[in-house]
Amino acid sequence: MLVALFKLEQAMPDHGRLLNEHADAIRKHEKKLDDIKKHLAKYQDMDIDDKTYAEWMNTQMQGREQHAEVEHKHAEMRLNHLAAMSELSVLAKLLIPDKEE
Repeated sequence: MLVALFKLEQAMPDHGRLLNEHADAIRKHEKKLDDIKKHLAKYQDMDIDDKTYAEWMNTQMQGREQHAEVEHKHAEMRLNHLAAMSELSVLAKLLIPDKEE
């Protein structure tokens, strides 16, 4: 039982740290999306030359790549979260068995 308690105690801070890192990545991504929206509104009313258009398209491509990366990390984090919760559930059941048993 002490081993289960130790594993439970060890798993919780690691999981919390991962959740915080993921939340920070989401906040950064949302800020970048807001910045892009502001730029879109600004460029919508301007005459755009070829150089500005090329720069804009490059920014768009980088944004798509970043979005795909964050989306992949989100899916990975979701799977890690489900696995961690399952492990925590198993460890908790070892420490607090059902009353019916």
